[in-house]
Amino acid sequence: SGGAILTVTMRDFSVVESVQDVIVEWDGEPVEVFELVQSTVARTVFKLLVPSYEIPVQVAVDVFPALAQNNRGTFDFQYLDDRAPEIVDFAPPRGYADGGWRVTVELIRFDTGSAITCVVGDTPVNVTV
Repeated sequence: SGGAILTVTMRDFSVVESVQDVIVEWDGEPVEVFELVQSTVARTVFKLLVPSYEIPVQVAVDVFPALAQNNRGTFDFQYLDDRAPEIVDFAPPRGYADGGWRVTVELIRFDTGSAITCVVGDTPVNVTV
């Protein structure tokens, strides 16, 4: 994971003139800003490439102007495991407690050759692929 372009908007940030004026530390390591989109009193907008990282994990990102390091902003970036299956839809959204309902689940990144275990509440249920 990594390699995506991230656009960052900072409010109440010092006005800067170039990408060299913006310092970004990604989990403590420097990351290059490749484009300064805008820097005004109202906001500063810049772009960087998200570094590769073991996933899933959350990392702290610190941003500050080179000449005013006390004007620091910090945010967390969450890496998601884009290889893991994900439920994108299911229907119906509810049913009666006595059961017997057919439920359709739509997944992405699902290997149909995988063993499937499905549990509703504490009850294992049969699955048809």
